Amino acid sequence: MDWTPIRRTSISDEITDRLVTSIMSGHFAFGEKLPPERELASWLKVGRPTVREAIRTLSVIGLVEVRPGAGTYVVHSHADFISKAFSWAVLLDAQTTREVVEARTAIETEIAWLAAERATPADLDRLQTLVGNMEESCDRDEEAFAQADLEFHITLAETSKNTTLSRLLAAIRSLLRQWIQRALTQHHASRSALEQHRAILSAVRAGDPAAAQEAMRHHLREMGRLITEDIGARSDGTAPMLRKPSEAAVPRSGT
Repeated sequence: MDWTPIRRTSISDEITDRLVTSIMSGHFAFGEKLPPERELASWLKVGRPTVREAIRTLSVIGLVEVRPGAGTYVVHSHADFISKAFSWAVLLDAQTTREVVEARTAIETEIAWLAAERATPADLDRLQTLVGNMEESCDRDEEAFAQADLEFHITLAETSKNTTLSRLLAAIRSLLRQWIQRALTQHHASRSALEQHRAILSAVRAGDPAAAQEAMRHHLREMGRLITEDIGARSDGTAPMLRKPSEAAVPRSGT
């Protein structure tokens, strides 16, 4: 790492850039603890508040985790960072959200096609269990519904037997969770989401790739429409921002 003293001591941008470069180049490994603020400040010839501001920026973008009393750690993997970055992206505006919907549709419709071709009896049993969990929790326990919903999509990716696609979906796991919550918190669409998941599973069980792909496309378009409408309304000031789980007045559901 380049420890040349920082010239611009009034801002933390250069420190942030150097730390990002050091992490992404492997100087600080994923999961590794960063040196204390005082050491970083000494090496870079800046004040500790400036270093603290840079670390706060890295924390906000999801590259490091500040653990009170324990120090600052780089996140455990590239996937953790990518997932957080995608989570921020989906909150930006309706146009960005539409693009994320398109990207997810491209990935998951291919996953559905491959899953219909490659599903084993054990895979089908796992997927049926998750749909069963959604049925049991629908309209009663929306947190459980959301979890089963998320696991259905992750399991379907594993069923595709394509490691790259499975890893892509795992990398955006927290984005999927936000998608699930955002699509249904305002619209109470758990019942329609359940029917859509049943249709996907039915096509996969029948070994019909085209039907599975179309069922997934319909599901993602419908849920994506709800998300895009929600984001667009919020950006226009006509709808409130999504509240924290502890503040929500209605239970959450899944997609």
